[in-house]
Amino acid sequence: MTSCSAAQFIAGPHRPDEVAGLHASKTFLQPLERLAIFDSDSVPRLTLTTNASRGNGAGVMHRRLAAHPGSGSREKNWPEERWDELLQHLIATTELNLLLVGGEAEAKRVERLASLLPAARLELARSLPLAELAERLKLCAAFIGHDSGISHLAAAVGLPGLVLWGDTVEAVWRPPFERVIILRDAKGLPALPVARVVEGLEGVLSELGTRDRINPGN
Repeated sequence: MTSCSAAQFIAGPHRPDEVAGLHASKTFLQPLERLAIFDSDSVPRLTLTTNASRGNGAGVMHRRLAAHPGSGSREKNWPEERWDELLQHLIATTELNLLLVGGEAEAKRVERLASLLPAARLELARSLPLAELAERLKLCAAFIGHDSGISHLAAAVGLPGLVLWGDTVEAVWRPPFERVIILRDAKGLPALPVARVVEGLEGVLSELGTRDRINPGN
């Protein structure tokens, strides 16, 4: 390298050490310490210039919940029938509108769930470019999803959220954002009951001071 250029070559790990338990964002920032950069913010943040009054208006914006019922791995997904029960409960007991997010990995799952929801309360965001999806998420009040890149994107644009967690190492892979709540079950993600998820969402929304409240129901 020195014979070709005077530039300094910096190497770093391609994947965090899950045994060490250091968060992925901090692991990938560590190589910068060779340049005497020690104070980099390890919490990803995206600043968007989205006009909050676009589309349906700011009043509706604060009553929209973004939901991503999939991920790149089936093992990370809460069962589809639980998602159906949750979304139906939200429609029946709140005035929240839903932004249903999905990509290629969960396209059929999203289509099935969407087909059971009233069109007037639903917006689909299917396989959008990440920049466009970030703008759609920014217009929402909160987010619910799984251990996935979309949960990290929602956190990066500042959404408070509830992430339904499976077996991956939380300390390494969770969105490093204080307004994101991780919800898991000792018996595994499939055992997580809808009632606990409803309770977790109620906690997220109540902190926002919005007028929407969820009746826990059954």
